[in-house]
Amino acid sequence: MPSFARLAAVSAFALGLMAFQDPAGRFTIDFPEGWTAMPPQDQGIHAVQSPPELGLVVCNAQSPDMPGLVGMTQDVINAEMSAPMDTAGWANILGVDAALVVVDQAESLPIDGKYLQLATLTMKAGAFAPIDVKAVMGVFVLPGRLVNAGCYSPVENFDKVKDIFKATVSSVRPL
Repeated sequence: MPSFARLAAVSAFALGLMAFQDPAGRFTIDFPEGWTAMPPQDQGIHAVQSPPELGLVVCNAQSPDMPGLVGMTQDVINAEMSAPMDTAGWANILGVDAALVVVDQAESLPIDGKYLQLATLTMKAGAFAPIDVKAVMGVFVLPGRLVNAGCYSPVENFDKVKDIFKATVSSVRPL
């Protein structure tokens, strides 16, 4: 087992994560144990909310179709995804103005013949919420679709949940 996968497995156990498989059979993710499942949302988004003592904190995952990726092979995608995405790439994935996104940390992790783009982002007020939000986001780009996950909190709560966020988002896998 590669060292990153081993670390993620140990982290998942230590942080009390629980496996979730998308009912459409497109991805799995280990959501934090004890968090409350939210009703399924549009575009196949599955989400959980933290207990109240952590503040308003949410993690979610989805696998939307991307018609523009249909004709691409995984090898062609991997050639582009082997380097960490920049601000413009993350803004494009999120569908927000790049001026509202700050990439605090970014990496590209090879996993099972694909790359997981993993980043810590600050999204300024107006991107998704009326306040600044800090998030850990991850995305696999695949022929015809994405598999993405994210965990979001108000900036002032981020340090309390950053380890849970990284373990959760790092656990997402395409099926």
